Amino acid sequence: MSKGNIMALSVALIAFVSFAASVHAIDCFKGQTRPCGSNIGACQAGVRVCHDGNWSDCIGGTLPSDEICDNGIDDDCDGATDECLTFAPVLIITGLLLFVIMGLLIKLGF
Repeated sequence: MSKGNIMALSVALIAFVSFAASVHAIDCFKGQTRPCGSNIGACQAGVRVCHDGNWSDCIGGTLPSDEICDNGIDDDCDGATDECLTFAPVLIITGLLLFVIMGLLIKLGF
């Protein structure tokens, strides 16, 4: 292979690599839609719309929020309703009182 052919091949290879790097992948076609989000609990699915070969953000859906205790709604959309520790303070205080009472009973010899 002559130097001229090698040079021409090198230039063609560089041009091809540059072209390949500049090609933008198209994820979708104009007008296409697809669902997004969730229909679990208080959440409602939305839709993504194709614009210029790319999907939009989720439109029209209801996103999860912090769980509100004792309202009967799965606010955080995890499939469990009202998974709050509403009785935790009562349980902690009860446990501490039992610990103190047991300590006193042991100290008194019961």
